[in-house]
Amino acid sequence: MRPVEKGASPIAMDSKADLATYPRDVLRRQIVRTALEGGCFSIWMKVFADDPMMRRLFIDNFPGTSQDCFNAATTEIVSPRPSYGLTSSGKI
Repeated sequence: MRPVEKGASPIAMDSKADLATYPRDVLRRQIVRTALEGGCFSIWMKVFADDPMMRRLFIDNFPGTSQDCFNAATTEIVSPRPSYGLTSSGKI
């Protein structure tokens, strides 16, 4: 087992290391399925902070995740969130 970052899950860290060793789309899809099964969106986003492609897959696949909350190119959090005319929806 590999060393684990503080606040990260061992399975997420192992998945990141596996992807670095075997960078394949099929592995990316499997990692997303694993993340969906275990939950903890924010942990997966943290572990894959340097991989916009994986972060985009998490954003696109985790139910209830608003794509408007993330920059389309960088996958960084957009703050404040677009309000779309809703009272107080853009507040932090």
